[in-house]
Amino acid sequence: LDPIADKVDPQTFYVFDRVAQRVLVSRDGGLNFAPLAMTPLKPDGRGNGQLRAVPGRKGDLWLALPQGLYHLQDGRATPAAQVTTAWQVTFGKAAPGADYPAIFLWGKVSGVEGLWRSDDEGRAWTRINDDAHRFGNMRAIAGDPRDYGVLYIAPDGRGVMVGRPR
Repeated sequence: LDPIADKVDPQTFYVFDRVAQRVLVSRDGGLNFAPLAMTPLKPDGRGNGQLRAVPGRKGDLWLALPQGLYHLQDGRATPAAQVTTAWQVTFGKAAPGADYPAIFLWGKVSGVEGLWRSDDEGRAWTRINDDAHRFGNMRAIAGDPRDYGVLYIAPDGRGVMVGRPR
């Protein structure tokens, strides 16, 4: 289990229980965890998943699973539009004029694998790589919190690469 901290409340931690396919929450600094009340997820039986908390937003989580990407808020898990597979999710600086961080995804949108960005809380996705630039397995991805559209990736055996919008 990989606990993550809420980005606003220092006493709140979350963890994705990969075996039971549920999110747990601790509101006492990580001493005790209980299931987070939410719509049940569709278990895939593989025990995969990555949970991330949105910077600057209390209780705002995204969960990347082989069967899709889920936005967890107010006890509900809402599937992200068109995302059919999600391996990793991260956040970066919001688009100009937007107040929600950009969401970056390594996964499949409408069945197409790639690196993706959403500037509207996951309602629409823009592919930010192309078929000539497929980097293999990603060890990690991270959006830049200060520079809109910048994504750092760590693909297998290639060090860290930086992608910037054109």
